[in-house]
Amino acid sequence: MYLELITTVTAIQNDLGNAYASSGRMEEIGRYFLVINKTTIEFFKYVEPPEALEDLHEAFVKWQTFGAEALEEELDSGELAKGEVTKRHVEASQAFGEALEEAMSRAESEGG
Repeated sequence: MYLELITTVTAIQNDLGNAYASSGRMEEIGRYFLVINKTTIEFFKYVEPPEALEDLHEAFVKWQTFGAEALEEELDSGELAKGEVTKRHVEASQAFGEALEEAMSRAESEGG
């Protein structure tokens, strides 16, 4: 069940990111995206992942946290986020992607 929750939230976050980018980075969409990011982070503070998925959970929360920081920096400055915040977000995104791929692969091999 936890893996389904993570994949659903990830799809929603990706859709929001795509909508923000395709809108020409319209501030209203960015602000909405930021609120959703922060709400997602708060929600996942109270979610207890299965022991086997704790690394995935940690990677997901880091990805969300650094993504929110980068988005907030971008919205506040009116320019694409650059520098350390963006670097941490990209690294967290890659780590989350790897953790998700590993968890999905493990679930498939276990039959569910």
